[in-house]
Amino acid sequence: MMRPSCKYKTMGVYEIYVEKKPDFAEEAASVAADLRLGLQIENIEKVRIINRYFAQEITAQDFEDAKNTIFSEPPVDIVYEKLPSFEEDADVVNIMHRFDLNRETIESKSSGSRSI
Repeated sequence: MMRPSCKYKTMGVYEIYVEKKPDFAEEAASVAADLRLGLQIENIEKVRIINRYFAQEITAQDFEDAKNTIFSEPPVDIVYEKLPSFEEDADVVNIMHRFDLNRETIESKSSGSRSI
């Protein structure tokens, strides 16, 4: 499975996309089942959930460290540097959930404490 490295954006803002590996994509399977049963859209074959994360006010090294500890779990997630492409016949619905994390949040999460 392809796992591209993340390229850093200019001006200290970093962006990545994270998706569960197929064997761990339980939420996506649940959404597909809900669409089939609840909305009776029977031709749904697959749903992919891809989370988009932004981080700012951190160093490139801090972002690199957070990429596989805060933003994703390497055994179960795929990390992309840009939104992955979809099959040609796919219908794509973009419901964007944006997660912005700054230096203080990342530092508190990596030290084990929670920021409120």
